[in-house]
Amino acid sequence: YPDYVFLTSLVWSPDGESIAFWMSTDKNAGYMGRRLAVLDVSTGTTVEYCSVGSFVSVAGLFWSPDGKYLLIGLSNNAKDLHSVVLILDPTGGEVFHLAEDYFPEGWLK
Repeated sequence: YPDYVFLTSLVWSPDGESIAFWMSTDKNAGYMGRRLAVLDVSTGTTVEYCSVGSFVSVAGLFWSPDGKYLLIGLSNNAKDLHSVVLILDPTGGEVFHLAEDYFPEGWLK
């Protein structure tokens, strides 16, 4: 990566094998430049999946209890309060849109 890397919302997977986080390598892009990434701890490989798009706030990032999926919440600023809830399958890279105008709080068993 270049000289500048900004990481936020780091979350360990339940098995301790991966870390999910939001990453930006463009200091001029601010929050809009963040991308979701997952680091494989054993290999040191980082895979980037998606960007925040027009959303400015991360409203949640949670691993499923089995460590197979990531629950993601993104929202606009406090005035608009529009939000989306997504699920990412890191193995296939697929993202599923679950809901709008809700905030994820975690997984239920």
